[in-house]
Amino acid sequence: MSRMNKSYEQKKAWEKEIFSRFVLASGLAVDAGSVSLPLEDGVPPPPDVRCLIGGKPYFFELAEVVPTEQAEAL
Repeated sequence: MSRMNKSYEQKKAWEKEIFSRFVLASGLAVDAGSVSLPLEDGVPPPPDVRCLIGGKPYFFELAEVVPTEQAEAL
């Protein structure tokens, strides 16, 4: 496995963990087994997470919010 693939897989694993925590905290009734994270980027890129809630499709884009000072230091 190339370094890029491992990094991409790590990103997807992190996104799945964060989304799972969000679902628990929010109380959303996400249909069991419906959560999917696209394995490939496209044009335009697909949303980070797809799932079903009440049998209807929903899509989520995850983002990290950081303090301005921290962002500027990057």
